[in-house]
Amino acid sequence: METYQNHGFCEEPDAFVSGDQRKKPVSPFEGPLSRDKADVRTSGSRISRSLFTLRAVIVLAFALRAGFMLVSTDSANHEGIYYLRVAENLLAGKGYVGLRENGLQLLYPPLFPGAIALATALVGNAESAARLIDLLAGTALVIPIYLIARRLGGERVALLSAFLAAVHPYLVALSTSIFSENLYLLFLLAGVYGVIGARSDARYAWCSAALAGACFGLAYLARPEGLVFAGVGAIALSLVKSGRPILRLRLAVILAGCTAVIALPYMAWLTASTGQLLLESKSADNYAAKKQILAHVPLGEIFFGINDDLSPKGASMESNAEEIRQWHQDSYHAVRFAIETAPQSIWDVVRWLVFKRVLGGPVLVVCAITGLICGIRRREPWFIHGALLALAGGALLALLFVPTQRVFQDRYLVSFLPPMLIWSAGGIAIMSAWIGEKAVARGWVAAAGRTRRRVEVAASVLPAALLILLPLSTLRGTSEFGQGWGDSHVAKQVGLWLKGHLSGQHARVMDLTPTVAYYSGSTMACFPWTTPDKALAYIESKKIDYLVLPSRADETIPYLASWIKDGIPDKRATAIHRAQDRGGGEIVVYRWAH
Repeated sequence: METYQNHGFCEEPDAFVSGDQRKKPVSPFEGPLSRDKADVRTSGSRISRSLFTLRAVIVLAFALRAGFMLVSTDSANHEGIYYLRVAENLLAGKGYVGLRENGLQLLYPPLFPGAIALATALVGNAESAARLIDLLAGTALVIPIYLIARRLGGERVALLSAFLAAVHPYLVALSTSIFSENLYLLFLLAGVYGVIGARSDARYAWCSAALAGACFGLAYLARPEGLVFAGVGAIALSLVKSGRPILRLRLAVILAGCTAVIALPYMAWLTASTGQLLLESKSADNYAAKKQILAHVPLGEIFFGINDDLSPKGASMESNAEEIRQWHQDSYHAVRFAIETAPQSIWDVVRWLVFKRVLGGPVLVVCAITGLICGIRRREPWFIHGALLALAGGALLALLFVPTQRVFQDRYLVSFLPPMLIWSAGGIAIMSAWIGEKAVARGWVAAAGRTRRRVEVAASVLPAALLILLPLSTLRGTSEFGQGWGDSHVAKQVGLWLKGHLSGQHARVMDLTPTVAYYSGSTMACFPWTTPDKALAYIESKKIDYLVLPSRADETIPYLASWIKDGIPDKRATAIHRAQDRGGGEIVVYRWAH
């Protein structure tokens, strides 16, 4: 005999419902949404239709991402360039070093550059390999979102969640832009689903716990905050899993152990490279930037400052190991600093989520809150809601350590998007069912039949369309995606010209951005934040071969405005190439004579 579970969108069969309950109308905000017996049948044809729809959504996700990659990507974004060069240096036998080659690249965890290196060996080009990885990871993200939503709200919510994830413009663009977030989100959501499975399915609990631990470990190797969710998952299994305490503890140990097997080698490498016991290295960089920003230190000095003796001081000038040794804090002081600055950081996050349209703005927030609150009222599985809240809470916790005040980027919020899309799908389903019931109550449609379903589908279209159109209208204005479009294409062409000019010789290029240096196959150095005379002395001390002046002045390096207007005031600098950008300015390449 089949049994039926009410997951919020599936009603129990009439055999299990009393006569009084049949007569009493139930609000979709408090009880099951569907009144049709067909909604609870688990026939083979219904399962086949669901699987067919899911496959169609996955194909749609892949097609959108592949099409966007073909028509909208001019060059790699700035952070993606650093990942690409690490992968290329690994393949070249230079070790785990980046574009500047000033010591080990300790700020970027190894999963993404390692995957790029492996894929490059197959496809022959690092940039193509990175885009392929992101394309596949971004497409696969639809699957864990579907599986989590299915356990939470049933098939309707699962398919709508998968569809929103497949077509959301920000996720589409992210899947083609060489960011580690794609792998991170894929393994993070897979880990969450493993925790849910370990709690819900006793038969496969151990396998699910091991899967969760492995996925959290891989998420940590993509972004360090993944380690937080491994701890949360282990604690959740040890406290809320049904069964004897010893069995719950075993599941928690299995999860933590699988995470440790994957994560410990990287932790040991960080510790050996810096001489300090480290679980991750990014927090020192974030702490240094945030501490100085709150002290009103100019951004140029924070990132590009040098001392009077021309020694490096800024985060982009010194090696990662030196920065970590200088700014690494013990756990007590790091947490204390995060708490002290938490109100401003939380306000920044709330402000960007609600008022910025890049993820969906107020429409996303309203739909997500509706799905969460009404889902809890309708007694959907609280553990899954708790897992999604933990995802959002972990994302917020990580942002407490990030300098959100002046260098905030939209992708910092991307970890909020999967749980909010799942809640939004539930919220849209709830609101459309409520509209359907109102239509029935007013006599506009029959209580059962296709007309009511069409009304509910039509009511779902507007919020779903807004969730897509609002981000789409602002996509080109996002800083992380804009780095790969527009003037970056001109900078890429300048880099390719310089590569041909060098004829295989290695050079050191000084620039504000990494695009020219990367595409020319050169090592990069940054313009220093200092006086013009000391800048010229620094250029000579670093044995720079070429300098690239952008078409427009950057406030972080004050003297560049006069250099762009009048040229570099030194006879050792000779302009050898000019390229006009789309704004009418010129990118100028200078040769520096030693």
